[in-house]
Amino acid sequence: MVSIFRRKTSSKLYLQYKVDGKIRQKSTGLDDTPANRRLLKNKVIPALESKIVSGELSERTPEIFNIYADMYIASKDNKKTALEIARKVERLKKRFGKMPVDKIKRRDVKEFAAELLKTVSPKTVRGYIGIIRAILNIAIDYEDITVNPAYNIELPTHRKKEIEPFTPDEVSRLIDAADGWFKNFLAISFYTGLRTGEALALMQKDIDFDTMQIRVERSVSKGIVSTPKTTNGIRYVPIFENTLPFIKVQIKTSKSLYLFPGRNGKCMHGSDSLKKRWKKACEDAGVEYRKIYATRHTFITSMLKSGMVSVLELAQMVGHANTEPIIKNYARYIKGEHLKIDRGFDPFCMANQLTLTLKAR
Repeated sequence: MVSIFRRKTSSKLYLQYKVDGKIRQKSTGLDDTPANRRLLKNKVIPALESKIVSGELSERTPEIFNIYADMYIASKDNKKTALEIARKVERLKKRFGKMPVDKIKRRDVKEFAAELLKTVSPKTVRGYIGIIRAILNIAIDYEDITVNPAYNIELPTHRKKEIEPFTPDEVSRLIDAADGWFKNFLAISFYTGLRTGEALALMQKDIDFDTMQIRVERSVSKGIVSTPKTTNGIRYVPIFENTLPFIKVQIKTSKSLYLFPGRNGKCMHGSDSLKKRWKKACEDAGVEYRKIYATRHTFITSMLKSGMVSVLELAQMVGHANTEPIIKNYARYIKGEHLKIDRGFDPFCMANQLTLTLKAR
């Protein structure tokens, strides 16, 4: 990395090394003697190499946060969550954007996290910190920094807010309180358990009255239509008879390929398009406000309580890969349901055999 040489026109020893991709030569002021060469080799050069490795001698100005933030966004372009990631990065840019990455300290990251915690959950903050960490890792790859200050930032434990499902009476009141296409939307959402984005992305061709099924194969979020949240999200769901009138009315009403088209006949932008109507429906129905996603929670808990389907069948119906999410998130709503079993039920179908055994005694 560092070499010793002497110029023809001088008796002094010089050092040659590379910093920031450029060759540098520096006179040591020492005469070319065996003792001086040993001194340079054993003491001066190791110290100089240490400074080169640490970047102490670098004259290159580290890039600002925005440069690496844009590189991070570009690497996520092919992901479904690209828009959501870009939105979060824009927020980070407002805070760190023009700061050279070597000036961003652990204190800055912790202060940003503390500020976020005033308005959002620890889980959301953890997501932001993860993005900062990923952006600064790119800066490490480009040798602008050697340590990432966004690692090991302590945050409060995230406590997921429980969403209470609606009661049957509340479901009825909410559907009655809505009107037009939104009434049909609520009825279909409550009776299918579709995610809001999945319901909004339904097309008329997805409805099959012959098999009484709905094909779920797309979802919409932030104006982007794509496949559902998971691969298991592509599925068929049954159409219950009491949902038929709402579906048929909506098909007659819709003048688009989509079942619930926006003003231009294309797919709606996403769940944010429903906020005002949903809030008004809750107020008119005299029902405590929950997020509209609670329609899905209500369907799942109601199906569990009905005992008409197994947990596995329900998981397949709502697009889960396995039963774990159902058991983890909804078991508390069906406590005591196992005690309602018919006491005359024989799990081994051995009633006749047991009777004969008892008679023989």
